[in-house]
Formats: sequence, C-alpha cells, structure tokens
Amino acid sequence: MKTDKLPVGETITFAFRFGTRAIPTLMRLGWLPLALMVGGFALVGWGLADTPMMAAKIGFGGILTLAGTLLFVPIYVILIREAAGGYKAPPGLFVLSFGGREARVLGAAFILGFVFLVVVVGFQVAKLAIGAVASFVVGDGVLGLILSVVITLAWFVGIAWFYCATITFVPMAATENRIALTEAFAATKDNVWRILACVFVVFGTLFVLAILIQLMSFAMTGGLMAVGSEVALASIVYALLTVVVFLALQIYQTLVGIALPGRITGALRGTPDDAVEDVFA
Repeated sequence: MKTDKLPVGETITFAFRFGTRAIPTLMRLGWLPLALMVGGFALVGWGLADTPMMAAKIGFGGILTLAGTLLFVPIYVILIREAAGGYKAPPGLFVLSFGGREARVLGAAFILGFVFLVVVVGFQVAKLAIGAVASFVVGDGVLGLILSVVITLAWFVGIAWFYCATITFVPMAATENRIALTEAFAATKDNVWRILACVFVVFGTLFVLAILIQLMSFAMTGGLMAVGSEVALASIVYALLTVVVFLALQIYQTLVGIALPGRITGALRGTPDDAVEDVFA
C-alpha cells in the first residue's frame, strides 16, 4: 500500500521476516541458478594453482557463475514483486523465462552501477581536493586530523545518501516494468533518512550476525585442533556443517537484501499488484 512516509519499524521487521518466509519460494524456483553459482564459485575457488587444468576449471567456473547469475534475474524479479506487495510467485519447480521485464531489471542494474561509479569517483575527487586545501590551511596537527575525519564522514554520508535515494530504481523496473531514474529519486526524496535508518539497522544486523557465526566457527575449529587427530571424523562433519550454515546465512542475507528495497518500493510507489493479497504481510 502506497504511503507518503516510510514506516521504518514495519519495513525492518518485514525484511527480516521475508528472509525466512521466502526461502521455500527461492528453493523451489531458484535451485538451478543457485546450484550453478555455487558450483561456479567452488571451481573458481579451487582453481588457484597455476596449471592448465586449474585454468580450465576457473574458466568453466566463471561460465557457470555467469549462467547462474543470468538465470537468477527472473527469480529476483519474482521476489522483488512479492516483497513490494500483492504479487504471488508462480507455481512450478523452476523459472526460465527472460522477457522484457527481466531485461529492464538487468539494464537498470547496469545503469545504476555506472551512475554509482561516477558518483563515487566524483565524491572521492572532491574529498581529496577538500582534504588537500584543508591540510594546506590548517596543517597536519590536531585540527587537521579532525578535519580529515569530518571530510571522510561526509564522504560516507554522501555515498549512503545517494544509495538510499536510488534504492527504488532497480526494483521499480521489476514492479512497474520500466526504467525511470528520475522517478526513483522523486519517490525517495522525502524519505532518504528513513531509508538510511532501515539500511543501517538491517545490514548492520546482518553484518553482526555474520561476524558472530564466523567467531563461533573459529572457536569450534580451535577446539577440534586442540583435541588432535582422534576427532578426524568429527572434523569432517563439522566442516560440512560449516558449509551448510554459511550457505544458509548467504541465502538469508540475499533474501533480506532483496526484501528491503522491494518493500521500500512498494511502500513509496505502490504496485500494480496492490489488489492481490499481500502474502508476506
């Protein structure tokens, strides 16, 4: 349902809930691209040795990863539309369609990536220029250090602001089937700081969760190594469990990362599917 002011708490809660509730949809429709991407990453990761066989593995792994990424675009479109509200995923065990809507999403992603790169480079040049002038005026003392910190923080805030201002651009290509960068800016202009709060809480929480799981993994690994070779079987089981846990975490993070911009887009733009029941409300 379209609203003028983004409901921050509701949006954050929805993103985390979507991360678990959309897993069946992702597994049912996206198993093929996920399998290709996992296989591609594995081949690239294991093909680091400088031999012709390893080079072939890296090349094949890259092809698998690219194929999986392209096949995931229709799944992304489905999940974004579900997160925006009112759309229900189609039945079946996979989705191989790649039509105009998917092409526009891919095009919007490339456009946003290019614009974002230009903005980042521009901000970086401005940061360096302002830093050089400030250093010349106040020197390298305490005041210079303080100014350097302030300039760096301003740089981060500027990048974050631009990200939040354009967060609806790619999802709009999925929900509205068109590319409209200026309308994406218009949709977020009065809600950028609300969006920033959502982004900070959601991705900050995911970052902390990943760190905690990594620390637990290191602690368990150290414990097994301290016991010695008697736990070889346990080590193998633990390694497999670690892979499963990290894959599950990646899936959850991916779904939450899709849900947040999707829900923001649905809230600020509305969707053509508003008449349909919101299956993830």
